[in-house]
Amino acid sequence: MLMMHLMDRIPFFSAFTEEEKRSLVEEQVSCFANYDKGGYLTREGEQDRALFILIKGRARVFKRADPDHPITTLEPGSVFGEISFLTGQSRTTDIVAIEDLLVFKVDDPSILARMDLSLQLKIKDKMIEVLVSRLEHANRTVIACRQ
Repeated sequence: MLMMHLMDRIPFFSAFTEEEKRSLVEEQVSCFANYDKGGYLTREGEQDRALFILIKGRARVFKRADPDHPITTLEPGSVFGEISFLTGQSRTTDIVAIEDLLVFKVDDPSILARMDLSLQLKIKDKMIEVLVSRLEHANRTVIACRQ
C-alpha cells in the first residue's frame, strides 16, 4: 500500500506499529489531504487549528509582508501548525505548496479523541518530541548568538 510505504519514511510515524499506521490510513482517511502546487496550507493571521505532517512534496514558509524571502522550505517529515493546534493562536506565517503535496492533517484536537488511545498517546508523544527538539535548537541558537 503506497500510503503505508510513504508513512514508513516519515520519522514522526517511526514508533507506530503497522497496525496503527494501517488504522490511520484505513479508518482516518479524512486525516490525509492533498494540496496542489501553489495551494496555501496556512495563511498568516487566519484562525484554524490544523496540525500538519508533510508526507510527500515540499512547501515554502514566509511572512506575508516579505514573500520574496522565504523563512524555510519544508520537506517530507516536517511537522508544522503545532502552535495553532495546541493554543488556538492565529497562524504566524503563510505556507504554500511549491509542488503537489500529501499531508497528514489533524484539523482539530477533538479528532484525536476519536482515535484509539494508543494512537492518541503516540501522536501526543511525538508532538512533545518535536517541541522539545525545537526548544533545544532555539536554546543552542540563543547561546551561539551570545558568544
